[in-house]
Amino acid sequence: ESDMVEDLLLNELYCGLNKGDQQIFSQASVLIGRFSIVTLAYITRKLEEDLLITLNVLQQKTLCFYYASSETFEIHTLTQKWLNFNSNESKILLSRAGEFFKERLEIQDKILAKIYFDRAENWDNYIEICLKLANYYRRIIFFAKAEEILEEVLLKNISISTLQNIQINSQLGALYIAKGELRIALPILEKALALVADNPQLGAEREEGEIFSNIGYLHNITGDSEKALEYFERSLVISRRIENKEGEGIALNNISQVYKNNREYETALKYLYDSLIISQEPDGNYYEEGAVLHNIGNVYFTQEKYCLCMIYFLRSLSCTRLMGDRRGESAVLNSLGNLYIIKKEWSKALMDLDKSLEIRQKIGDVIGIAATHHTLGVLAHRKNCHYEKSIFHLITAYLINNDIGSSEVNQTISYLNMIHQEVGDIRYDEAVINAYNKINC
Repeated sequence: ESDMVEDLLLNELYCGLNKGDQQIFSQASVLIGRFSIVTLAYITRKLEEDLLITLNVLQQKTLCFYYASSETFEIHTLTQKWLNFNSNESKILLSRAGEFFKERLEIQDKILAKIYFDRAENWDNYIEICLKLANYYRRIIFFAKAEEILEEVLLKNISISTLQNIQINSQLGALYIAKGELRIALPILEKALALVADNPQLGAEREEGEIFSNIGYLHNITGDSEKALEYFERSLVISRRIENKEGEGIALNNISQVYKNNREYETALKYLYDSLIISQEPDGNYYEEGAVLHNIGNVYFTQEKYCLCMIYFLRSLSCTRLMGDRRGESAVLNSLGNLYIIKKEWSKALMDLDKSLEIRQKIGDVIGIAATHHTLGVLAHRKNCHYEKSIFHLITAYLINNDIGSSEVNQTISYLNMIHQEVGDIRYDEAVINAYNKINC
């Protein structure tokens, strides 16, 4: 009975409006929550001053609410349902709302755009904004959210174009790499690459360059430097051909790591400084700048140029913190821990390594967690020959790297063998058993 009374009241209020106000009222009803006059003007293609007159009428009749603090309006959810606005016209308006929020910078606006495109069944724009959101969440280490969005697209009963399929698989591959699930990532990326090769008419060169880059990274981390270099160079060629400066900078940075691992330090530095120039351009990738500065520091560390190394590590740390790049920050802290170990500044080393491990555990950076455990193992050994603590950290690093197939496992095995020789079979075996028991607990 109360619903009937409410319907009759709404109908009376609605019928009391003129045709123009009724139309604007119906159009505004597609908007979610509080909306600005600018948003309503965009979707209705009407002047703001005309809309304000109607909204004031609606407010007087309690058909909408005005919030003076934020200068926004809102139509009650029950009123929206009662209106039951024409579905075809509402889809047009919903798409316009999606377009409005898609072009705005705030992440909350991008999320609104996704919701509007979904309701409008505007699937091309919906998939495009989902890919952007997934990429954003991956970069800020919200892996679960990124995966959730990509899976949402795949689970919808909608037609996905070949290009979109390439983009989704490319993103999934990059996501699994970031999560340390390397064995899952490779077949997904190879599937995306095969789709590119089978459909040259799509012109998916940017996507192809990104896939080459990620496959190269996989080969590099698993120790196949020759294949890694091949894929990185193919990524560089494509990025330069299509004038993708960001992709070019990333490729140069990646190539430098192969040369660094092969002890060709001057060549590595050449590629790194070329990458740094690109990342520092006005429209450069500031996330990449932090990574490049860190890698330059790592080359100088390997060359035992510790003063230069410290300068670049601190510049990188400042850059990653400025950008809120938690993954990059934790990597630099781990490297600073290594540097302080060399300088025998034990308390500084422990402070930075503990902070690095805390961040990496919080964000789920599996590869990074292994790296920091390895460095903590080195610290425990070199500081006071605390071999039991050292073996615990090194065994933890070994288990993670062995599980994900990282070539870094060899470095950890070498260090464990060195400790084994120092302490002998009995003490070593006992420490290893204790480490396994502690890890399993």
